[in-house]
Amino acid sequence: MSQKYPVAKRLPTFNVTTRSAVFLVGWCSLALLPLYYSLSYFAMGNAATGLVYLVLSGLYVWLLAPAITCYALTIYLQKHLNDRSYMRVDHAYTRALNWLKRAPVIKWPYLPSMTSNLALTHMYQGHYESAESLFREALQEALKDKRQSARPALVIYLFNAGAACARLENYVEAELFYDQALEIAKSLSPAKAAVLSAWPLFGIGSARLQLGELDSAEKYIEDAIHSLDSARRSSDVRSSTAHLAIVRCHLLLALLNAKKGNWDQSQKCTDNFLEAVKRNPISVDTLCLTQIYQTVDQYLQQGLFDNAERLLELGYIIAKDFPFHPDSQRLIGSYEKLLLLTDRKSDVEDMKHFLRSPALLTFSGENKNAQDKAL
Repeated sequence: MSQKYPVAKRLPTFNVTTRSAVFLVGWCSLALLPLYYSLSYFAMGNAATGLVYLVLSGLYVWLLAPAITCYALTIYLQKHLNDRSYMRVDHAYTRALNWLKRAPVIKWPYLPSMTSNLALTHMYQGHYESAESLFREALQEALKDKRQSARPALVIYLFNAGAACARLENYVEAELFYDQALEIAKSLSPAKAAVLSAWPLFGIGSARLQLGELDSAEKYIEDAIHSLDSARRSSDVRSSTAHLAIVRCHLLLALLNAKKGNWDQSQKCTDNFLEAVKRNPISVDTLCLTQIYQTVDQYLQQGLFDNAERLLELGYIIAKDFPFHPDSQRLIGSYEKLLLLTDRKSDVEDMKHFLRSPALLTFSGENKNAQDKAL
């Protein structure tokens, strides 16, 4: 094996599209336009008309300021999730939520959305307990309006709450959330139902897999892939969303088949997973680390060192940026086991040294902050 660390590879960053920028500038202009007219009329001595526009400006701020904030943060979220600067997004959403809760502006439906996105950053950082609490808070806020009972956003909130429960090994409650999400997703239009149903199906399959119900898990994962195949044929669904779910399904099937002893099929699924990641590197993140090290452990037990190493090299690219993430620690433990089993004991210290090297930990601001907290 050629030594793959230190790895300088970085994921590509998100570029704000022209459409996103136009929408954001348009909303800002719409909010400021009444204020401009108000000041103009006051300058011309027409106080009555100026006052009307001033009131209208206040109304626009009440209505549009949360929308502008939420939309801008969504762009910021997409950018920094791709380059894995999770703590930056965490800080931005925390400040914005504190402002939204205090400011005399319309709070719904932006509060549940922003709370859910904040919880997502906690999930990526491995703070599963706080993520679960925030996801539940977002779900409660969304359910305050009965009109949300059949909206796509509620499917996402329910799935996220289930995913957080699953990370805490509370698989029974996780499946309850997934079942509710699946029921709502199936009630939507065919195009939306196809892609939104896939995520709860994937979640149920993942939970059943962890519980050892392998045949049931396989059925749900295959149903998720079938649903995604239908979604990708629809022009109403973003291909990136479907691709992300497909990548996760390939990885989960690799683990499932390994546990069933179907090694050839597991290796095929691993190949599919790695090929999909090669086409779109941003489809893999810290949430994949659990399935990666679990699959690696299965391969190590069987002596399939080459397959284990290919997965570990990918996982290491992520883990090296988050040495304090709980799943990173487990993955590094699997990497150490591989090196020992393949008579490369001398490489173990090099691998761990790079993981904790000051140059690495200060590569991104969030890892330096994490190091300071740990010390």
